[in-house]
Amino acid sequence: MQILVIDLCTIAIMTLLGYQHPFLVVRRNYTEIAAEFVILIVLDLLMFSSDPAVDVDGRMSIGWAIIGTLGLSIAFSQGSLIISTIKGFYIKLKLRWIKRRNLKQMEML
Repeated sequence: MQILVIDLCTIAIMTLLGYQHPFLVVRRNYTEIAAEFVILIVLDLLMFSSDPAVDVDGRMSIGWAIIGTLGLSIAFSQGSLIISTIKGFYIKLKLRWIKRRNLKQMEML
């Protein structure tokens, strides 16, 4: 019963995040929805792994599914951080290059 209540609360949070844009950065609410979705999947898998009717092989499969879900979530979140850092660094270098080019043009005049 407690897992069902937690699942329903997670679904309500996902619906609220999808309906409203609570952050100034528009794409951040999508990452929050994805994080809540991963939590929902893991909670459901934990509920099935604690079921006494599931045999040992089934529990092993559910455990690997939990590990895979969390691993993909971590990989995507770290990948997005790396991509945004590289984009910011590229923009900073490009602006520096444009500024130096404009200074050289002003010196030539």
